Amino acid sequence: MNNATIWEACELYGKNVILPNHNNPTLFKRWLDRLRSMETQLLCDTKGERVEGKNKFTDDTGQVWGPIRWPWKANTPSPEYFDAPRKFLFDDHLLAIGSTGWDWKNKEARWIGYDFDSLVGHAPGRGIKDEDLETVARAAPDFVDVIRSTRGSGKHLYIFFDAPYPRVETHTEHAALARSFLPVMSAAAGFDFSTKMDVCGSILWLWHRDATPENRGFTSLKEAAQHVTADDVPPNWRDHLDVVSGGRGKVRVRGWDPDGNLTEGKDIEEATQASSVIPLDE
Repeated sequence: MNNATIWEACELYGKNVILPNHNNPTLFKRWLDRLRSMETQLLCDTKGERVEGKNKFTDDTGQVWGPIRWPWKANTPSPEYFDAPRKFLFDDHLLAIGSTGWDWKNKEARWIGYDFDSLVGHAPGRGIKDEDLETVARAAPDFVDVIRSTRGSGKHLYIFFDAPYPRVETHTEHAALARSFLPVMSAAAGFDFSTKMDVCGSILWLWHRDATPENRGFTSLKEAAQHVTADDVPPNWRDHLDVVSGGRGKVRVRGWDPDGNLTEGKDIEEATQASSVIPLDE
């Protein structure tokens, strides 16, 4: 094991080991090319002896490993990270690499992602039927990429941005931005994506040891015909902040009274409950 830092090790391992064998190199390179500024999660195994008081493990080889995430203080306006020395071999203990798509150094959204899991391989109450997954993939608008999930059974939907990129100051704002696009996607497709979704704007795996040539994990099912920019962001996207922060279960719709003053309206679900959402049939 050399003296590389976490970032240096990720760059070397990603370029020399992961990329040549990845089922979707284009997807992985989006992270690899700018990994130091992308919000990232490294998942490790839990073999070995737990280090007292820490979510880390060790063994008689002297390696110390555990989950790593950057940046720290992601929900504040001042995220930071210290690139520490790597203390374990990626070949031995690294299981997965994921990202939200938030560029925390430049305070920009490079992409936002949505996870639609299959019932297969998940605990009771998690996942959706295969026929619903196929409907999700078919309904995806032309600005959305559809990619197989880690083991190939679920679907990941991505919105990749072109410059100018949306400005987002924190991880929470990034999640709110992702949630604000759900009505846009649903309106464009005539399909309510929110009823089938498992994860929105959070970490999605971009590489995982469980993805194989046989299960075709991370392979592309549909490429977007166009990419959106900051100009396409819903103007009310900040109204979703309270929801993703856990303060509210619904988005408050704002409006103006006859005198031109800004007012708070009804919750969006209440305001739109009379409008039927009709799923696409065959």
